[in-house]
Amino acid sequence: ARAAARLAVVTITATPAKRAESRQAVSVSPDDIARTPATSPWEMLRQTAGVEVHIQGQGPGFASDASVRGFSSDHSTDLALWIDGVPVNEPVNGHAEGYNDWSLIFPQVIQDLDVIKGPTSALFGEFAFSGIVNVRTLERLSGTRAWINGGSAGHIEGTALSGFGNDSGATAHGVVGARYVHEGGWRPNSDYDLGQGHVRLVHDLSQSATIDGGVELYGSRWNSAGYLSEDEFHAHDYDIVSNPTDEGHKLHAQERASLRVLRDNMLWRSTVYATQGDWRIFLTIPPAGGR
Repeated sequence: ARAAARLAVVTITATPAKRAESRQAVSVSPDDIARTPATSPWEMLRQTAGVEVHIQGQGPGFASDASVRGFSSDHSTDLALWIDGVPVNEPVNGHAEGYNDWSLIFPQVIQDLDVIKGPTSALFGEFAFSGIVNVRTLERLSGTRAWINGGSAGHIEGTALSGFGNDSGATAHGVVGARYVHEGGWRPNSDYDLGQGHVRLVHDLSQSATIDGGVELYGSRWNSAGYLSEDEFHAHDYDIVSNPTDEGHKLHAQERASLRVLRDNMLWRSTVYATQGDWRIFLTIPPAGGR
């Protein structure tokens, strides 16, 4: 005959501290960013512990791979990118859902950023499968600054930033900037141009409430030398151009407006945003560049 048996009570306890360890956050300060030798957002984030970046594809509009905690992130689709409270991942893209082009980040206007490692987040959305990169741009800047530098393979870069409204008693302030990059490439027909624009305006309604608006603009065009076969690469035949018509361009714009309320330890933020983009690519498929 079968008889029912009553088991002893088993209690499982998890402390908040244990749960917090599953999502590790790394905050990168303005001083850390200023000391980091990087010519692109990819190079800047590559030096963060736990973030692995692989540059791939042709041109700066072709999103590379950023991997966190071993997730194979095709075009960074597993990593959520946010700039000033606006998601950058594209839910619908002909290449991949969640296509994540970090070229929208204007390196010189980054105030600070957080890299959060861990599974999906209710705050940052479903694309935060392996982690989050949360970027905040400058709210204030005194005067005007300009940078220009050059390098090998026809590299030249120029950036200008200007701030306004920093006088005492001013209720509105902001930062505007422009950036241009040209790269000649290490192979024929592999050059590209990149341009960026940034505008951020902040108006103080009171000591605890502000209206915050911003615009991010980004455009690039590039040529592609195409693929080399393994034998051609080992023979140093780098001057081969598979198809001189291989090229592409990417245009991306993002506008937003936010209402921020900070009271005691509470921060409330409501944001409305719009984004537009155009992406075209022409690429000959291997083997051996399809010559």
